[in-house]
Amino acid sequence: MTALLDYCSTARVLIVAGLHTGRGVLSHFFGVARENGLVSDEEGIQEKNVMDGTMRCWDESREEDVIERKKWLIIAKLKWEKAI
Repeated sequence: MTALLDYCSTARVLIVAGLHTGRGVLSHFFGVARENGLVSDEEGIQEKNVMDGTMRCWDESREEDVIERKKWLIIAKLKWEKAI
């Protein structure tokens, strides 16, 4: 992503991911993105319920069973932390 993303303040990467692998994998991904200079934009990282469309803020410590996890998508727009 960093190789393809224009280095300017308006550039964004849209991330949409399911929770089938669990929150730990996504939490690690967002950590690696942060280490490489990418952070979430002003909207933050959101969770969207695919059954009813409700939205909530990302919570890496939230625990749910496999059935409940499958109902949610993670949506994030990442931007350069320090861009020109």
